[in-house]
Formats: sequence, structure tokens, C-alpha cells
Amino acid sequence: MSAEADNNYVDQPQPTAGQRVWRWLRRYVRIPTLLFIALLIYLVFFGEFSAPLKAEYQHQIDSLQQCLNQQYDSLNYYRDLNRRLSCDPQLMEQVVREQYHMNRPGEDVFVFTDNDHQ
Repeated sequence: MSAEADNNYVDQPQPTAGQRVWRWLRRYVRIPTLLFIALLIYLVFFGEFSAPLKAEYQHQIDSLQQCLNQQYDSLNYYRDLNRRLSCDPQLMEQVVREQYHMNRPGEDVFVFTDNDHQ
């Protein structure tokens, strides 16, 4: 009888690698586990809070933070200029002459502009 059992065992074809994996999955992995893994994959790659979206949002935040820092630099420059203008009459005269083309009585002001579209 044992020889007959050995013959039956030998006559059976060996399972392929895919069949072995499928048997293992059926035996050890249950449906709720598969559903949980599928949900986890969806949340990580395709959901509202997915990793690619989070990376994109972080890039956008970094870009806006850089823009904000530039605005703060400009703000600090103009605050300092305003403070110096209120204390330094020579600087005030320089700014008024250069930016507003003002002059003293008896002076002529010449303004040169670049006309590139002639």
C-alpha cells in the first residue's frame, strides 16, 4: 500500500511557482487583510492626503514662504528708508530730486529716458 501511495505522489505534476504562491495566499492571507492592504495603498497613493499630493503641497508652501521672505526684505528696506528719511535731510533732498524731479528755484531739471522702441 505504501508503494501505491508513493506512485500516486510521483504521478502528480509539480505545482508551478504561481500555483504555490496562490496556494500560500489562499491559506494564510484572508479577505479582510487584502481589503486593508488595498485601502492602505489607496490612501497612500491616490487619496486626498496621498504622498504625491503632500509633496506637491509642500513644494507650494516652500515657494510661498520664499516669496514671503522676499516681501519681508522689501518691507524692512522701506521701513529703514522711511526712518532714515525722517532723520536725514540730505537723504530726503536726494530722494525728492531723483524720484520726483523737484528742483530749487533757479535750477533746471533734465530727465533722460531710454526709448528703446524707436
